[in-house]
Amino acid sequence: MGKIMIEDTIKAEISYLKSEVESLIGALKSIASQKNRIINSGDENFFAYIAKHIIFFKNLYLYSEKRYQYKVMISDLYFYMLSLITNEVRYVYVNERSIIENYTRILMNTTTKENHVTEKMFVQMKEKYNISEDDYSLIKCEYKTSCGYIHGGNILEQNLVFVFKKCLNIDKGIEKRNLYYERVIKVIKIYDKLLISNSFNQIDGVFYRRKSILKYLLGSKNLEYLFSKLNRDT
Repeated sequence: MGKIMIEDTIKAEISYLKSEVESLIGALKSIASQKNRIINSGDENFFAYIAKHIIFFKNLYLYSEKRYQYKVMISDLYFYMLSLITNEVRYVYVNERSIIENYTRILMNTTTKENHVTEKMFVQMKEKYNISEDDYSLIKCEYKTSCGYIHGGNILEQNLVFVFKKCLNIDKGIEKRNLYYERVIKVIKIYDKLLISNSFNQIDGVFYRRKSILKYLLGSKNLEYLFSKLNRDT
């Protein structure tokens, strides 16, 4: 296949992927309208970011190892967006926690059946990938927050009426959504870089001659990082 033909094929695929992302956002807006929720540009940008990661993991699953963790991650990301649309905060954090755990399992090459994600696994991941203190603190802080919403935090220390009112406030939705989105994106970006560091040959193979598509899905910085890892390996 000639260079021009390859470039045209890639442009066509990117155009198709963009339409897929737009269609998904349209479907999410339709669900939101049924729930009397308004989707703003901040929501749309975040959902597009998550949608691109769904496509990324779909590529890894279809064109490389058919790892169960990739399928679970795709499911988590879909339900994560849905819980944000339906404004069910507890399920937002259930899915966020699962995303963090499955990203960690992918990096540590373990499964749900083999091992639960524990403090020990986080420490092992930090040591294996030489994660900076700032990045590690951000991951652990977001994970702790999600666990707190799921398990109730200090819920046993409070009286019944206090806890009941707290549950009512939770149902009102996530406060300061844009700041929340920024935190989650930072966490995902950390994990993306770790995944590239761990699986750069695999990712290179999946997106062979399709680096423009990888750039569209994960951004130019991650593509540059992939090239830096490949160049060091040669």
